[in-house]
Parts: sequence; C-alpha cells; structure tokens
Amino acid sequence: MSRQTYKFTTIKGCALWAMENGAVISSVPNADNITITLPELTFGTTDVNILGTLTLPDFTRIDNFTVTANIAVDNPDSEPIKRIGYQEWKITYCVGLVNAQTGLEEYTPYTVYCKGFIGSIPLSSVEQGGDGMADVTMNCTSIRKMKGNETEFEIDRLNGNIKLGDKDYANDINSLY
Repeated sequence: MSRQTYKFTTIKGCALWAMENGAVISSVPNADNITITLPELTFGTTDVNILGTLTLPDFTRIDNFTVTANIAVDNPDSEPIKRIGYQEWKITYCVGLVNAQTGLEEYTPYTVYCKGFIGSIPLSSVEQGGDGMADVTMNCTSIRKMKGNETEFEIDRLNGNIKLGDKDYANDINSLY
C-alpha cells in the first residue's frame, strides 16, 4: 500500500468570532480574512542525572502562551474581540493540500477555541491610505485545536488538563489527588 503524499498550497477563510459562555455571539465573524498567530506550546523541563545531566520535557507543566489576531480595529464588527479583560474566541480556517497522485486540491477545516485575557487596548497606526490594522493579543488560560471533528490538542491551565492527541498527560498527576 503506497502512502499518499500532499503538497501544501494555502490557508483560506481565516475568521474569528467572539464567544460568551461557550456560544458564538454573532452569526457573522467579528473579523475575517485576517492573520492569526497561534502559540508555540513550550513545556517545562526536568533535569535527570543519568551519566550526567539529561534535560527532559515535563508534559505536566506548560509555559505561558498567547494567541494574536491582526484585525481592523476601527471596524465596528471587531468591537467584541478588542475589549480588555476576559475573552473567549473561536477561530476557523481551512488548509489546502494538493494530492500528489490525483492532482486535486483538498481542504481540511480547522477550529481553535481559546479563552484568556486581553491586557491591552489595540490602536492602529494612522497613515494616509493605511489599512488600520493592529494586533489584539490574548494571554490564554485554555486552548483547543480541532482538525475536522478530531481534537489535536487541548490545554486548560486552570483545570490542569493537558491532552495532546489521545494522550492525557495531566491525568496521571490529577489521579493522585
């Protein structure tokens, strides 16, 4: 059985919705065709002395992480996502891949849910003919990334959950309490 190979083509339809209590508050995105910077998830480390010092990742500890959205801050639709304080966001986009054997482009939908705090009010640069874009950065307390209907990872710092794929790294620690 041969393995199918794919070539990355594009990301399409990146949109962001504000949420309240886990529900989207608008039928249309609060910002679309935007740039989102998802976090780099960095885990704490532990040094183990085995024939010297060996530094290993500790999947029960995770460093701070942020999600940044570059939005048109003077667009009235973006008002709910630039408020200071606690926020919930839903981000959607599709990744386009070309199947090397068939030559057909296939799209995979992704959804990212994140919760956290906005600590600064974004102001755009003002210049003649400018686009009025600025970054809104969320300091996240939780994030869940889905590929289609499958969860790729889920991290909830407040509840002590760290799931990467099918592996629940915090479960062993949480079961001790």
